Amino acid sequence: MSACRLTFGTTCLFLTVDQGVPHQQNLVERKIAVLVIRSPTDQMEDLLPLVGAILAAISEVQPGEFAVVS
Repeated sequence: MSACRLTFGTTCLFLTVDQGVPHQQNLVERKIAVLVIRSPTDQMEDLLPLVGAILAAISEVQPGEFAVVS
């Protein structure tokens, strides 16, 4: 699993390409947001075209939520 954890103020953001995370985790009452990136691979050439959508999702996702970018 490829993942990255970022902190923005009091909100922790977890970025992952693991499609199973939303089904494996319960975020109720947590101060973490999860952004799942749907990409053919976790290679840079597949992720770079998604950067704009990832940045937009980061500004909108709230603690306790999952967001998906594809």
